[in-house]
Amino acid sequence: MKRLLTIVCMLALGASLAQAQFGLDKVAKLGAATKEWTPEEERQIGEAAAAKIIAVFSKDGDKGILDNEQQVYYVNLVGQTLAQFANRPLPYRFAVLDTPIVWACAMPGGYVFVTRGALERIDDEAELAGVLAHEIAHVDGRHLEQIIRKKKLTKMAVEEGTSRLPAAALAGIANELITTALNQQYGPDKENDADKKGMKMASSAGYDITGLKRFLALLEEKEKDATKTAQWGASHPPIAERVKRLDAAAKGLPSSGQVLPERFKVAMAPPPPPPPAPAKAEPTPTAEAKPPEPAPAATPAKKPAARKRTTTATKPASTAAKPATTPKPQ
Repeated sequence: MKRLLTIVCMLALGASLAQAQFGLDKVAKLGAATKEWTPEEERQIGEAAAAKIIAVFSKDGDKGILDNEQQVYYVNLVGQTLAQFANRPLPYRFAVLDTPIVWACAMPGGYVFVTRGALERIDDEAELAGVLAHEIAHVDGRHLEQIIRKKKLTKMAVEEGTSRLPAAALAGIANELITTALNQQYGPDKENDADKKGMKMASSAGYDITGLKRFLALLEEKEKDATKTAQWGASHPPIAERVKRLDAAAKGLPSSGQVLPERFKVAMAPPPPPPPAPAKAEPTPTAEAKPPEPAPAATPAKKPAARKRTTTATKPASTAAKPATTPKPQ
């Protein structure tokens, strides 16, 4: 709760500083405060407010948004199902704020937030649908926009020749929107309207119409523990009164909608731990490679031993021919 009050004070200071800068040069007046925001103005203002909400709930370098793809996807799936039954066709976006505070809010243009703390206290999909439908109904009915216009904060200026709102104007309105949402300063009429239309929206989507009522009853039980977490609805009309009005509005609506506790339980289950990193294989010791031994020096080829000349004593052939025997004369 202390953290929430600090956030509100900081935003209030920021709003007053930003509003002091509205007197810009080269601008054209938007018109009367009763004029509804155009779709482009609503988008710009809602986008600036949504970014500021995320920044408010960011700390120690965190993104402010829950880093759980499964849960965020599931919340978007339920939210988009409900948004089909809203009166105004807006590009709704749903996000989960990573904080234990039990809270939900919606900014103009279709930016809807629910906290991790709220999801931890919800028991089934019908309860989640009841909470989201309530916030969608606030956007659909332009509730925050009407509050801001009533305070005449829309007598601002747009940059000459463009449809873009000045940064100072956006900052001022964004701060005022968030402060109003954090303090739940919608007033009983707008809260009861969102309860009634949200319940009808959930019923049209096929959900059990008691989802929001059961969640409110749970919050009523937890209010004694409000020192730990700010309660969504703590500044709404009394819960008992809201439940009574919900019972009256439920007449004529189907009572056979889906509750879906198991599907909610599966979607909210913590993601499995990442698989352990494979152990590093110890390098197999190998003998150091010895440098190749140098090839032995070539030895000169031995000369073949000289053959000994052997002389065979041969009698020289007699060259003298023996005289032929001459016959004796007779």
